[in-house]
Amino acid sequence: MAGTYPWIYPLVATAALTGIRKAELLGLMVDDVDLHLNKIFVRPNHHRPLKTKRATRTVPIWPQLRDILLPYINERSGELDELLFPSHRSDDDVMLDNVDGSLDKIGRRAGIEVPRLHTFRHSYVSARIQTLDVGHPVALFTVAREVGHSTTRLIEERYGHLVHVATRSEIVEFRLDHYAEHVKEQIAAMAS
Repeated sequence: MAGTYPWIYPLVATAALTGIRKAELLGLMVDDVDLHLNKIFVRPNHHRPLKTKRATRTVPIWPQLRDILLPYINERSGELDELLFPSHRSDDDVMLDNVDGSLDKIGRRAGIEVPRLHTFRHSYVSARIQTLDVGHPVALFTVAREVGHSTTRLIEERYGHLVHVATRSEIVEFRLDHYAEHVKEQIAAMAS
């Protein structure tokens, strides 16, 4: 059964370290990920449209995410025009339609209550507004654009209290280690 979940850890890491929407994440193509430029190109494709025209954007690939995606992409034998996280229920290039069941199984075994991809979007924004951009606090507009908002209004309303953080980081670091270990253990347990 472990062979049916090779995408779970890279998918969760991508959700946690980019803040992109669930449909955008599940519809990413291999060629949307540029590990040389360290960018993910969020753009419409034949699998799914985007929420708005302004949702087309580039998102940074942080070093932690690059370390996770590089071996995952290298292990794939697929073409660049295939889905990054395809459904393994079909031989065709079909989008995953719902990962909640897989996340629930792993979450229950790991003691994590109802893990959802949207939660990682909020965690990303919280972490990202606490970073530096060329030595200065990152602009809220930059964060808004990275997550596909055309204005900073939602960022200010939901995360404004974090803008005045005294300690900031050069990069986004999301502690996936604890969750990752549980994910790996549970996938191994499901395989036996």
